[in-house]
Amino acid sequence: MNKSIITALSLLVLTGCVSQKAPAPKIVKTQNACSPLNTLLNANTNGFNAVKANKVGNDFINQWRANTHFIGNTCTITQHNKQFSYQCTSENKQAHATNLHIQTVDKIHQCVASQGWYENTKESATSISSNFVLDEAHPVITLFTSQSRTRYITRFEIAPPLGN
Repeated sequence: MNKSIITALSLLVLTGCVSQKAPAPKIVKTQNACSPLNTLLNANTNGFNAVKANKVGNDFINQWRANTHFIGNTCTITQHNKQFSYQCTSENKQAHATNLHIQTVDKIHQCVASQGWYENTKESATSISSNFVLDEAHPVITLFTSQSRTRYITRFEIAPPLGN
């Protein structure tokens, strides 16, 4: 008798599994090349809340890890007074760091040039600095690559303009 109850219950469970409809596939919007930068620029208006992950334990400054990485895999959001900034860093050999800088500048330029952003790039023997500025009401986008001991560090930042 126990065998027939087990068989009956097994058939009911199997029937329930077979008769369930497969879930409808989720439609994923295709992102364009500018979506990550636009997400960050839009998130700037509310302290980057949309890209904050967990808070970093620090008694001296308010800082969060970011869940969106524009370059590298170390991105944070930092609060100083009532202003927020987003930073990412990537450490590489010189050739890779230079290529990353150039490719990132091209990507940023492609995304913001049509909106009237001004680009300024300066180079020295050991560094490259690129800034993108629209006006005093918008953040400044900065990309800086420089030598640090035997490696090169590329730092990407979206921050309020100086003096604001």
